[in-house]
Amino acid sequence: LYVADTQNHAVRVIVYNPAISDIFASPNSCVVHTLNSVNLNFPQNVAVSPSNDFLYVADYSTFRIKKVSLLDGKVTALPGVDVWNLVAPPVMPPVSLVYGFDIAVSKDGLWLYVADGFNSQVRKVSIQDGTTYRLAGSGQVGSQDGGASTATFYYPAKLAMSDATPWLYVLDANSS
Repeated sequence: LYVADTQNHAVRVIVYNPAISDIFASPNSCVVHTLNSVNLNFPQNVAVSPSNDFLYVADYSTFRIKKVSLLDGKVTALPGVDVWNLVAPPVMPPVSLVYGFDIAVSKDGLWLYVADGFNSQVRKVSIQDGTTYRLAGSGQVGSQDGGASTATFYYPAKLAMSDATPWLYVLDANSS
């Protein structure tokens, strides 16, 4: 079990015995190298690839998604920018996110879904090149049902992929 330990700037693994150990941790920087030297700044959530080869980390304060190889420990950041981008067109520069709160990996392992709370949207990100699409949410705050581009969210915070269907479930934290 992988756990984002937000306040301690770490990701932890809990194994059956039940020991808890650091997978990687270090505070307040964006330098990315290996498991033991990765710097995280408020990691929010993690997702494991369907092959169990990669761990993805939504690093809240660096606006980055980090990809960790569970085979060799290599860590890379998905292509992206470290800026607060409140303008959210349907196709965006690679991983141009404002605070990715939760992430989920598609069943084929090609896409990441990101709950982009402050932009009131759910994003679809290519793992290959970082191209980011608006999957759902108009970008306006609200709780209106509708199509992918007209529905509104009021702070999407959690995502879950269905095991049996291609559905992505979204917990909209502030909707009533």
